[in-house]
Amino acid sequence: AKIYGFVGNNPKTAFYCRSKYHMRKKFLEGNIPSPKFKLCKNYEDVEKAIQEIKVPCVLKPVGWHSSFGTFMIRDSEDLKQLESNYKTSIEFLLKEIKEICAYEKEDLDLIGINDEVNMATDYLVEEFMDGQEISVDAMTQNGKTTILGVAQQVRMAPPYFVQLAEKIPYVCDAKRSEKIKELIENTIAAMGIKNSATHTEIIFTKEGPKIVEIACRSGADNIHDAIYNVTGYSTLYENAMIALGIERHYKVETKCHTAMQYILPAKEGILSKFEIPKEVSENPDVLEIKTITKEGSKVAPPPQNFDYIGYVLVKGNTPEKAEQNLQNALKKISIQID
Repeated sequence: AKIYGFVGNNPKTAFYCRSKYHMRKKFLEGNIPSPKFKLCKNYEDVEKAIQEIKVPCVLKPVGWHSSFGTFMIRDSEDLKQLESNYKTSIEFLLKEIKEICAYEKEDLDLIGINDEVNMATDYLVEEFMDGQEISVDAMTQNGKTTILGVAQQVRMAPPYFVQLAEKIPYVCDAKRSEKIKELIENTIAAMGIKNSATHTEIIFTKEGPKIVEIACRSGADNIHDAIYNVTGYSTLYENAMIALGIERHYKVETKCHTAMQYILPAKEGILSKFEIPKEVSENPDVLEIKTITKEGSKVAPPPQNFDYIGYVLVKGNTPEKAEQNLQNALKKISIQID
């Protein structure tokens, strides 16, 4: 985009949205509320950082996604497992390194990044943020931001943070809705994003809302289909229009409610059966059924692996009806792990 003069994010902004360490530094510069953090290059750094940040705290890799390799230190018992969990998580991330862009020093020099990071083995130790978590998908064109979708997230119980479920739209009062809008606009401005889709995560802590992270792309997995059904807007289409420089105007209204749940392995083993009956796949309220792991594959829950078997996305006229439709669909799907 930079070389050919296309509409889009400049290389530094894109990198800041990939490296959580550099992202945190941009948040500090822009006075964006976010957790305290320390960069760690090895296990000794992690031990020192935990002493400084204090327990409870969270460990997360600098450059990964979907909370893979992320875990919490809650107490002295978790500290006993710290070294083992840290090493197991890095082993998993290095096995899956093809999933992310591992920047080389030459790449960083070309972009103009002086403080090099390893996207898989460098870790952040951050203060734990307790509270309701949401994600916000927005479109920014010529510096003006429009929110297309806000999702309520449900995550795995600590010490891990793998996402379990999601509901769109997030139901809240006008005051909180305005606070979300203000925080998103300020965060996008602080990151230097001018023309791009964004996906941002926020936690409402007792000190107020804080930014978990931001990506200069649309949300993944179910989010496109959910927002399309809820609002009528396609995040993929809107992102393409912005990249083409075509002026966009939005009138966002709620047409339905959606509920999604990931299907995760309850134990380690071989996925021998994942059957979806026609009464589920052909149900008009079932918007999407995604198979992520094939039958015959080895699966395991954290910390051995961070596997998803798949997910189911449904709609309903109300949040309650969407949740009911989701549970009805999940009951009819057959899964077996041997």
